[in-house]
Amino acid sequence: MKKTAITLLFLLICLFLVNCASVTNSATPSPTPSPQNRQLTPYWTRTPTNLPTAPLLSPTPLPSLTPTPRTHTVQAGEDLGGIAYRYGVTVSAILEANPGIDPYLLSVGSVLIIPPSIEKPSDPTQLQQPTPIPIQLDPPVCHLTGEGGAWCFILAHGSPDSDLENVSARLRATGQDGTIQNEAVATAPLNRFSKGEIMPLAVYLAPPLSQPFQASAELLTALPLKADDTRYLPVRVENLRIQPAADHLSVQVNGELWLANGDAVAQAIWIAVAGYDKHGQPVGLRRLETRGVLSASQGQPFSLWVYSLAGEIVEVKAWAEARP
Repeated sequence: MKKTAITLLFLLICLFLVNCASVTNSATPSPTPSPQNRQLTPYWTRTPTNLPTAPLLSPTPLPSLTPTPRTHTVQAGEDLGGIAYRYGVTVSAILEANPGIDPYLLSVGSVLIIPPSIEKPSDPTQLQQPTPIPIQLDPPVCHLTGEGGAWCFILAHGSPDSDLENVSARLRATGQDGTIQNEAVATAPLNRFSKGEIMPLAVYLAPPLSQPFQASAELLTALPLKADDTRYLPVRVENLRIQPAADHLSVQVNGELWLANGDAVAQAIWIAVAGYDKHGQPVGLRRLETRGVLSASQGQPFSLWVYSLAGEIVEVKAWAEARP
């Protein structure tokens, strides 16, 4: 009986092992998906979060350099138009930089502030200026002085169509070898240049000047002037009288100034007188600046002397300019 029980237990154990093996062999592992077949599902947060955006930076422009204003000391024979041309600025710009100056009565030795040019020229050696009204310039005539310099005159013929102002020319003295010895700006004795008028431009060339030299002139400025420009008052010279010295190398000139407009009153008056030799060339020039009240109802007398630089004075011409 005991033997039968042991045999039965052994059979049960064998049967259990056979069943476990069949179960193990029937369980086939599933293939592992390759990365190419795998699908990824994006994961979203419950509430989207906006990332902070860096603020746009506004570029700060670099400060521009402010040109340092220049100064100019007024020399004898200079006017505002010639000074403006020399530095490449406008007359109005100089007036704005120097409030209170009298553009028609510049005092020799006064210091003007020259503002910087607005536009830079393409060539730094050349100044940008408005194109002058074309007028005729006669060849320069120069007269040597005792200290080795020379006074030069250029007869300028005014425009037949309109009045002008700020007429000037550049005069060059060239030696025999073609080199420029000296150059300067020749200006008219008055700012206003009447239509069709012939007036001498004058300039002094400082020494030393090698002899002989040849002088040439180039027109610099000649600006058109409107007929109704209120800066000038119509004025005329009357009763012109000439009293020459015994040698005719100097003459005394007397006359009267009258305004043509009966309602106007002038506060500043310029008188210019030129002396000519027998060839019609200017040999002397004098300008007189006066202040006072001048009206059409009462003339103002004037008297001045003109001295010759070379030869006798046989003819005299006078011009006047008045400003309110």
